Amino acid sequence: MADMIWLDPLWAQYLLLDDEGFAQACWQHAGVGQPSDQQRQQARDALAGGSRLLWLEQMRRAAPHAHWPAWPRELAMGLRIERGFQRLGARRARSWWGRRLHQAVLIQALAAQMRWTTQGLHGVSEHMGQQARQLEAQARELSRLGREVGLPATPALADQLTDYYQAFEAHFRGEGLDWAAHYSNYQGWIDRLPQESGAPCVDLGCGRGEWLQHLRQQGRSVQGVERHPGFVAQCRSAGLPVSQTDALAWLQACGDGQIAGLSAFHLIEHLPFPDLFQLIEQAARVLQPGGGILLETPNPENPLVGSHTFYHDPTHRHPVTPSSLQFLLQHHGFSDVQIVRSNPYPPQDQFIVRDDLTNRLNGLLCGPQDYAVLAFKPKA
Repeated sequence: MADMIWLDPLWAQYLLLDDEGFAQACWQHAGVGQPSDQQRQQARDALAGGSRLLWLEQMRRAAPHAHWPAWPRELAMGLRIERGFQRLGARRARSWWGRRLHQAVLIQALAAQMRWTTQGLHGVSEHMGQQARQLEAQARELSRLGREVGLPATPALADQLTDYYQAFEAHFRGEGLDWAAHYSNYQGWIDRLPQESGAPCVDLGCGRGEWLQHLRQQGRSVQGVERHPGFVAQCRSAGLPVSQTDALAWLQACGDGQIAGLSAFHLIEHLPFPDLFQLIEQAARVLQPGGGILLETPNPENPLVGSHTFYHDPTHRHPVTPSSLQFLLQHHGFSDVQIVRSNPYPPQDQFIVRDDLTNRLNGLLCGPQDYAVLAFKPKA
């Protein structure tokens, strides 16, 4: 555990205080004297509406001479996301994200305190009973916070979450929708995939198998990859070949140049960036020359998606912008990269167009809710 703990004792102690105590400790640490009533109120408002990390960055700028904690890369990236929500005025999304960041830091502080408590147990035998009880309580709190930020669940809870997610998919994606109309956006991509070798089209995170069925109707050989057992059973009952495993693990086990087309619908927003990076890297390896990749994900260019509907799904990590995904594919050698935006809000959910302003509002707030990046591996 020691190698994973980057927080020093002083800041672990500060971060386990309540908001008012934390702010007071930071002011004393910065050596700026007693704050005014207005500064206290501003601190309370800032800490209630965002993360302690963002507030600490403001303190760092106000007192650069003091020693402030350095955040690891993952938290620094999270801090940049929170600043983005702040600039956009997405108050609810910023507050939700700030709580996630605070929980991640609090886990680190608890872990650090658990280590020091354990060390103290070896040196101060007369306090062993009291410290052991404290350690047990902190472990329970650490477990609770871990569940909130998505750490692995018990097998029984994992089964319940699988059932929940199937119900979630049915509720938000609907049953019996006209997927063929949506998939027609990608017909040109399908037609361009190589067919001579009979290599399969592989769908990662295939879910209920709608895309696999569409590809099969196009005369393509298909293979699904899905982690959730309920979806796997649903696909297999429809006669679709599906491997129950992790998407990245499946790609890593696949041979070079074995796949004609690789797709993933609403998968990449669930992945940490290192996993997404490796997924694209492996895709470039397993695709045949001339093979294609298709990645569809929620469109954060739409402010309602980026600040609200994206967070309906509790397993979403963060939105992926079209420009960043396009660059990632180009970085790994893909060419002919194309962005296809789709699924605008239906007319009944849009503003009634009375003038140019309402027309612009419709374009901004009611535009495409999804986008896909389509690309191809260059031919040898």
